[in-house]
Amino acid sequence: MKKIPFDLDGYEISYGYARRTKIPIIKITHPRNGIPIRPFYSVNRANLLERIQYETGLKDQYLERINEHFQEINYP
Repeated sequence: MKKIPFDLDGYEISYGYARRTKIPIIKITHPRNGIPIRPFYSVNRANLLERIQYETGLKDQYLERINEHFQEINYP
């Protein structure tokens, strides 16, 4: 899994694909306690961004940067 290469208010967000099915997967690590939030899957970028916002409470500016990064690398 690869990490998103910029600051996200302390959160570490990793992305990759499930081994056999190649479905996109996201893993989020909490900034204060370092405990990862349960990984989640989706084939739709909009659903991934909604779930990231729900789990982290990040502002729209962070989500826009994440979306731009995903577009650059053609992730889901």
